[in-house]
Amino acid sequence: MEHFPVVVKDLTTNRDYSDIPDFMERFARVLHYTVPNGKKVRGLTTLITYKMLEKPENLTKENISLANILAWCAELLESSILIVDDIVDRSETRRNGPCWYKIDGVGERAVLDAFILHDSLHFLLKKYFSSHPFYVPMVELFIRTNLDTAIGQIMDTRMPKLEHITMERFSTITKYKTGYYTFWFPVTLGMYFSRVFSDELHQQVTPILLEMGKFFQIQNDYTDCFGDSSVTGKKGTDIQEGKITFLSVTAVEKANCHQRKILEEHFGKPSDESVREVLTLYKQLGVPNAVKEYEQQSIIKISEQIKQLRNQSVSNLLSMLTDKLYTRFTIKI
Repeated sequence: MEHFPVVVKDLTTNRDYSDIPDFMERFARVLHYTVPNGKKVRGLTTLITYKMLEKPENLTKENISLANILAWCAELLESSILIVDDIVDRSETRRNGPCWYKIDGVGERAVLDAFILHDSLHFLLKKYFSSHPFYVPMVELFIRTNLDTAIGQIMDTRMPKLEHITMERFSTITKYKTGYYTFWFPVTLGMYFSRVFSDELHQQVTPILLEMGKFFQIQNDYTDCFGDSSVTGKKGTDIQEGKITFLSVTAVEKANCHQRKILEEHFGKPSDESVREVLTLYKQLGVPNAVKEYEQQSIIKISEQIKQLRNQSVSNLLSMLTDKLYTRFTIKI
């Protein structure tokens, strides 16, 4: 993904704010620290979708540049969401460094930075895409995605009792917290920009994209507990915070009375000892193996749904995204 310097220049040299150079200098720091250093799943998916769906004769240098800027708009939304998510979760690290709110002199002002990041993407949308026939749907897509994700985050912050840790509730939280904005959002955005969009086609791809988003979250849940923080760039906190995850749901479903008492005593507790007790129990209950089994079932389900699509370009796109998703990490049993 290119054109990040263009995005920074656009957002920090706005003449409307020429009288506050100190703020613009600080905003440039926010942009450079929070936006370009992640995996860029949403941005790259937007760009890939456009390139795979657009007619070859329309893949001009100008259109590729615009697609890159649109992709960075997706990343601006991602960064604004993550800043707030880290504050709510009291996370320490993000992308192999301190969370933005943990930087000296930032603190709770990070919430305001998140607002500005979110609003700035609309400045870019208006500047570069206001004449596009799907401009209004694009704007509405960003608004809806931000709303859905916020709803999911609120649902995710409630520490439930064990009886409320169910697969149904996990699926609902995941749909809003991750499902919509991980694949559904950037693929829809790319479909809009390439003009390869119809209500019928979008209805066909939506369940596929939501299932991909669900497994993306399951992968994250797994790495939060069993991943190497030096590789993931983030120290896991799901057990300490008592999150409803695929792993915690599976453990509750499989636990006998004695094991359930262990969960009641240690799940949602901040101590390292409690975390170790829960991780040990996860392994005893075969939770990693359950994740692997779900992965295999999910691949089959998605592959069958993709085969039913009549649009070959969209089918090829989703097959490629599926391959990347299901090979991005290895579950060690």
